[in-house]
Amino acid sequence: MGTGTGVQTLQIDLNRGIWVVRTRFEPVTTSETHYHTGPVFAVTLAGSWYYKEYPDYKNTEGSYLYEPAHSVHALTVPASNNETTDVWFAITGANLNMNEKGDVTSVADAHSILTTYRQLCRDKNFRVRASSSPASTARQGLSDGRTGRLLDASERCRGTRPTKPRARGDATHHPTDDRGAEVLRAATIA
Repeated sequence: MGTGTGVQTLQIDLNRGIWVVRTRFEPVTTSETHYHTGPVFAVTLAGSWYYKEYPDYKNTEGSYLYEPAHSVHALTVPASNNETTDVWFAITGANLNMNEKGDVTSVADAHSILTTYRQLCRDKNFRVRASSSPASTARQGLSDGRTGRLLDASERCRGTRPTKPRARGDATHHPTDDRGAEVLRAATIA
């Protein structure tokens, strides 16, 4: 993503190739030009943004966006924003970043996002617990790195009393809110 961007992983479904992230953009942030191999759904929680290619269509707080597969664009957050722009994305398939000539320079998909998420957790001294069950990512556990106490998915994201995460296949379903600041830091790509 680049400087001025933070990404919180909310759900990864390896079987369907879906990854859901909450992304926070500082003003004057522009993503690399890219496209997705599947559809993308977005809800803007705060701030505003637009695609460089379509500057007249602005997404603002509360807006919903459907993006068809193979739409080439670069997400842009205007300098006029007085706050961090906060967007929830559900992405299907791969994200292909391109240079000025249209050559693909990098690819991200559900598998690479999960690998990056696990590494970021390890870098923050959260222990990733492996599981051999079909719903392994749904039952991933992280320790807090200080007491060694293993946290379940709801504690990681909510920072409140544990509740059972809902697992379907190889998907994770994480409830989240702003009290999960430690998790956001652990899973933030800066």
